[in-house]
Amino acid sequence: MSFAKALDRALKIKGLKPADIVSDDVSASYISKLFTGRIADPTWQKALTMIKALGMTADEFREVEAQLESDQNKKAR
Repeated sequence: MSFAKALDRALKIKGLKPADIVSDDVSASYISKLFTGRIADPTWQKALTMIKALGMTADEFREVEAQLESDQNKKAR
């Protein structure tokens, strides 16, 4: 599962835009590179920073990832 896909889903769930989670540690350019695939996966620290900016815990974000995986598996059948 790609972090970017889960991040996109989490943003939609929270009603946020990528610009809403920009910080001193995670730039708009960095987020853009995640969404375009130029960065495959963020560092653990950057991932946690983005998850926190979403107002989520790591466990809550993992639930979004798991739901997305489940949805994709259903479509593949």
